[in-house]
Amino acid sequence: MKSKNQIARNVYGVEFEDLSGGEKAGITKKYNAQTSGRVAPKAVKKANTTGVMKVEFGRPGVNGVKSSLVNTGTTVQDAEKQAGLNIDYKKEGFVVKKSTHYSVGDILKVTDKVHDGDLIMIVVGVDSAN
Repeated sequence: MKSKNQIARNVYGVEFEDLSGGEKAGITKKYNAQTSGRVAPKAVKKANTTGVMKVEFGRPGVNGVKSSLVNTGTTVQDAEKQAGLNIDYKKEGFVVKKSTHYSVGDILKVTDKVHDGDLIMIVVGVDSAN
């Protein structure tokens, strides 16, 4: 096991006491790592995904679906607006195609809440005003 002075001489070519505060911290970290036999792992920050859901919207006959990441408790109307679909609420409405919360074929109102993994179809002739 090397001393702090030996490590400082190998890395910077000077004694430990001649180093700056940051350099001393780096040498101390290397010194402490050799006592455990391995380098201490860096702390990993977990992404805060609590309360975030993925919802998809699509129109029959129109290519693909649009995904939207929304917060928990978001309404169908707000999620649709975030996806940028620009629907006409007087002519089009929402029908569930896939969901863990609603039954397939359910007609959704604009005030209904979306759930993670929902696939909602935008169809003509469905009243979703209330």
